[in-house]
Amino acid sequence: GFHAVAVGADVDPTLKARGIGLSVYSQQQDVQVTDFTIDNPMLSALVPANAKESVTIKNEVKTAGVKLDYQVAPPLNVFVGIEQASGEAKAALSAIPGLGLPDMYFDADGVLYNVGATVAAKRGRYLGSLTYVHSITDTQGGIDGGSANTLLPTLGVLTDVGVFNAGLIYQKAEMDYNGTVIL
Repeated sequence: GFHAVAVGADVDPTLKARGIGLSVYSQQQDVQVTDFTIDNPMLSALVPANAKESVTIKNEVKTAGVKLDYQVAPPLNVFVGIEQASGEAKAALSAIPGLGLPDMYFDADGVLYNVGATVAAKRGRYLGSLTYVHSITDTQGGIDGGSANTLLPTLGVLTDVGVFNAGLIYQKAEMDYNGTVIL
């Protein structure tokens, strides 16, 4: 949220104990393939041993939802959320040498359930926070999501025109991509 702060003032905003928020999120990511199998016995015999290193998956996820949060103490906020999710992915099967397979495309829609916490600190004009989110997915389609763990560290500075911050996202997710290629 945004808080009005007088120029040059060092004011700590008043925190509300409970809140509700709406979220819209879009993420594009490259996926590390940890296992790769082909169900056709004749075709799987032709797959090189390093096939999982050859295949790349590009994944895009879009979500929109609602989040409820509770301020446990000034530095600690906990939250739960539910989001409608839509995912698309492309597995570059054409990169497997010698097979001539077409690329595989996946779509999945579902619900994402989140639980997490944010710890924040302020020192003078500088702000920092660390957010952890555990997500469980319930999807229908070619992408079967399990769970994801996400860390979001941010650092910011309070200026005369507002707060500017920068952060990173680290995410470890487990997903299965299942589909059929017509040859």
